[in-house]
Amino acid sequence: MPVYYECVRRALPAYTISMIDDIYGRAVAYERLLLPFSNGNGVSDIIASLKTISEDGGFEIKNLMRGHDTLPAPKLRTIIDHDLFHRAPGRIAPADVIEFS
Repeated sequence: MPVYYECVRRALPAYTISMIDDIYGRAVAYERLLLPFSNGNGVSDIIASLKTISEDGGFEIKNLMRGHDTLPAPKLRTIIDHDLFHRAPGRIAPADVIEFS
């Protein structure tokens, strides 16, 4: 929950990777991207994109996040900040309107 709270507090996307073992002991990376949305008065909704990946190829997804005595081990937790100082040139300005037809 702390990552969700930070996503709401900063109103910025959050990305995490955690490691967990499946029931056969294969390492599985659990990636989560949280995207905050606003109705104009702070964050009103969060959409989460979740992905599981294993270097071994296949893994058992059944009970992957349950049945363990330990929580998934965090490897990376970051907030995606749009005000980074090393902006690449040629990007769209933050206030520009983009129209799709």
